[in-house]
Parts: sequence; structure tokens; C-alpha cells
Amino acid sequence: MQTKNLLGAAVLLLSTTACVQKYTVTAECNADNDGKQAYIIDMATDEPFDSTLIAEGKATFNGKIDEAKLCRFYINNRETAIFILEAGNITVDLQNRVASGTAQNDLLEKFANEQKSTQDAFRTKYGELDRDAEDFRAQVEQLQNEMMDSYTEVSERYIKENKGTRVATFGLYYWLPTLVGSDDFDRAASYVTPADLKYKNIAAAIETDKIKKTVAKPGVMFTDFTIEDGNLDGTPASLSDYVGQGKYVLVDFWASWCGPCRAEYPNIKEIYEQFAGDNFEIVSVAVWDRRDATLQAIQELQLPWPQIVNAGKVPTDLYGIQGIPQIMLFGPDGTIVATDLRGEKMKQLIADTLQGEAVPEEAAPEAEESAE
Repeated sequence: MQTKNLLGAAVLLLSTTACVQKYTVTAECNADNDGKQAYIIDMATDEPFDSTLIAEGKATFNGKIDEAKLCRFYINNRETAIFILEAGNITVDLQNRVASGTAQNDLLEKFANEQKSTQDAFRTKYGELDRDAEDFRAQVEQLQNEMMDSYTEVSERYIKENKGTRVATFGLYYWLPTLVGSDDFDRAASYVTPADLKYKNIAAAIETDKIKKTVAKPGVMFTDFTIEDGNLDGTPASLSDYVGQGKYVLVDFWASWCGPCRAEYPNIKEIYEQFAGDNFEIVSVAVWDRRDATLQAIQELQLPWPQIVNAGKVPTDLYGIQGIPQIMLFGPDGTIVATDLRGEKMKQLIADTLQGEAVPEEAAPEAEESAE
């Protein structure tokens, strides 16, 4: 009986260790980094998986791994490359931020090079645009759409052909969040495997898409939130103080440090000056920002409409907001009319929505006479 137990234990040990394989990772480093620590960060946990001291201008890692992992290479608390940690001898090229030496890393390098070619082509075309042209913004938008189409084609091709590998995980990690809330998301999410869900960026994108298609979808009633010191005087402020009170409300989620947010304020001010009144209001909600920085920016930018400050992640978690500015229009009853508003599209939508809403009282008799 004891012999059988020993044999069973031996078989179990062999089966559990057979998939554990050795890896070696080397990277040429600047000699100034000698004596400093280099880290391999597991992108699934954002925690160090391995570390070593840099010596004679080289970082060398040796260890064992039971499954391939998508990882970051860190020196001096700075990411220097993304690579796949798997069995074999891996060389990390810190200058070009790629790795080679194993099947998945060689494939990942090809993938990254195709993506880079897409970006380089976009930069070249962007540099050739005439910034003084009347349709400059439209040309930029068209160029961005073309680049996104190309990026999508490259990403989907590598993900589809290598589903279940960490090469596919890399593609999903960066591609899936760009599709949140779009009609293409479900198709992209169909490539996700249980192993991919270990990566927070992928799992978060799936959860955020679900929120956007339920909570933040046009036609859906707004979700309220309260910030305890959200008013400028430090008293509590709620979204329901403004939304659902009988007016159309344009809500701008922003932050003082956000350049694109500041760039939208000339458009928002133009809308405010033209339409603010009994039927329309604007509210800015400061997210991901320090209260003092927000207050200073409000003063600098001279924003005359109501403000909710110090909101942190509360609204962005509720509405599945991944990037700012996020500008949304709410109807008089509190339902969402539109999201992702920017620039001319935003101004046109407000004008079309409010057309005929604010008829001056003195015009009423004339209208009645015309009717007669």
C-alpha cells in the first residue's frame, strides 16, 4: 500500500513539474545602471515576477515558468520594453523596445513593427496637411479613422491567427479598450480566452463596455452620484441637482491637466453664450484631479457655468468613462441624449436639439397672428 502511495506521489510530482520550464532573459544596459535593480513585471498582476542586479552593463534573469506571461521590463521605475516571458533564451533590445529568441517574441516583434508602420504612415500624412485649410479638422479626423482601420486590421489578424497565445493577449490588451461602446466590440471580445481575462486591461474593457451599453447608452435614464464636497463652497453636490430638472444639460467630464479638455472650452463657451437659459444648462464635472488644481483651472479658464469638483473616479466608474473629455447631453427628463460629443459635431447637435425650444414670449402673439 505504501509502495502504491509512493508511486502515485512520484507520478503526481512528475506531472506537475513537467510543464515547468526554464527561461533566461538578457538585456544590454547602459553601464551607468550597474548596481541598479532591473525587474520583470507581470502585466496580469502589475507585480514584479523576477528581479536582478545589473552588472557590467547587462541584466540577466534565470528562472522557471509554468506558462507564458505578457511582461514589462523595468529599470529605474521606468518601462523599457514589453515582451513575452516563456521558456527559452530571450534577448531584450531596450533601444528598440522589443525581444527576440523565442517563437512568441519573434512573432510579437513582427506584430509591433506592423503597428509602428501604421503610426509612422499617419505621422507622415499628418505632417503634410495644410493647417490653414478650412477643413483641416475634418482631414485630421479622416486620417485618424484611416489609421484606426489599419490598426484594427493588423490587430485582428494577429489575434485571430494566434488566439490563446500571449501574442493575442498583447493585441487584445491594447485594441479592446479602443472599441469600448462600439458595434465592433463584441466581435473583438469573441477572441478573448480565460487566460486573457487574467489581464486587468482586458477584463476592465469588457466590464466597461457592458456599462456603456446599459448605463451610458442614449435613451437610458441618468445614474445619479453625490460628491460630498463637490460644490465650490465645499458642500455636497449631486448630478441630480442639475440633470432631470426640466432642462437639457450638457455635462462635461474633465480635468485641469487634460489638454484636449481645455481645447474644447472655446466650443463649450460658444454653446453656453448662445443657448444657456430656461431650457439649457452646462455643468462641468472634474474627475481624476486634485481639488486645488481644478479650482485654479476654473479661475484661469473663466468658466461661468456650474461646477462639480473633486469627483475622482466616482462618475467615470458609473458611466464607464475611460478617457476625457467625455461630454454627454441629457434630456429634460434625465435620459441620455448623446455621448462622446466634441467640436463641431457637439455644436451642431445642441443647435438641432434646441431649435424651437426657446421661443421668446414677445414672439408668441406674432406666431398666433401668422397662424390665423
